[in-house]
Amino acid sequence: MQTTIAVIDNVLDHLSFAPGPSKISYVRADAIAYFSTPLFYESVNNPLASWRHHWENGAANGCI
Repeated sequence: MQTTIAVIDNVLDHLSFAPGPSKISYVRADAIAYFSTPLFYESVNNPLASWRHHWENGAANGCI
């Protein structure tokens, strides 16, 4: 299983940096590690949108 994950990661990594008009974005997430739907969606959608948390007053904006 680890070999399959490594191969897929390698292929997607090469495709995401390939020259051309289209951009391939991907995120690898372990669905078992996230115990709620909002945490899962936040961990997948934020990296795909290249969005990063900004800290204000000690709390992260956009956290659910």
